[in-house]
Amino acid sequence: METNHSLSGDILRILSSVPEHLRKSIILNKISEFFSMSDEQKSETINSVLEGYRNLDSTHLIPVLTTCFRVISAQDAKTIVNTFCIYFDTLLVHPELLQSVNLQPIIETLGRLRIDQRHLLVDCYFEALLLHHERDRLKSMTPEFVMEFFRT
Repeated sequence: METNHSLSGDILRILSSVPEHLRKSIILNKISEFFSMSDEQKSETINSVLEGYRNLDSTHLIPVLTTCFRVISAQDAKTIVNTFCIYFDTLLVHPELLQSVNLQPIIETLGRLRIDQRHLLVDCYFEALLLHHERDRLKSMTPEFVMEFFRT
């Protein structure tokens, strides 16, 4: 399993150095694959990506995150909410991931998006949080600086 996480980190590192238009195309293909997976496969994918994410510095993360957020914000809201719900389920099974992931690059990247993209992602995040049966536990797991960012 560790090899998959190392591989995820390597893939994300390589992806960060690919020109934007190619990175967007690759991410679009991967997102299409992701949406065709079972929920269990989606959870495994999210877990693997988060593990790979942990091993990268912000120089490699921000280009990938920016492209991902732009691509994801082009999806319909229901799909984004569903994806956040699967992400939350993954975090509930592996809460240590949230403790070990540097969330600052995510916050920084969200701040760089167009206001409509950022609002869509934040709105979908909170809708998914409010709909989730473990919302109180999830809220307690979320660092305060993240919640403050979302309130602005």
